[in-house]
Amino acid sequence: RLMEKVCELNQLANIEGKGRGDMDLNCCVEAERLIAQDVCCRHSCRVLNGEQSTCAHTCSTCASPVLVRVAKCVLGKFGAVRKLLRRYSKCLYQVNSHLANNPDLV
Repeated sequence: RLMEKVCELNQLANIEGKGRGDMDLNCCVEAERLIAQDVCCRHSCRVLNGEQSTCAHTCSTCASPVLVRVAKCVLGKFGAVRKLLRRYSKCLYQVNSHLANNPDLV
């Protein structure tokens, strides 16, 4: 339910129409799954050592470095929202009733 409410809050706070409402708990679960996997080294080995790379890596259960970075970003932003909501829960008067005027929320 927290993810649903965060998405709803994001849509309401962003007056330019850029608020996202399509993220759900599956996004966080998938991001955590990606971070738990090994990061694929195939591309970096080829770039650093050329096409004659001796890297014996075969992709099977590893995650793309780009996807891992995006997953870390998603989880980091969600963590920041949770921290912000904890702060606001202690002093709700800090929240401007016009949600777009809260830079931390937008």
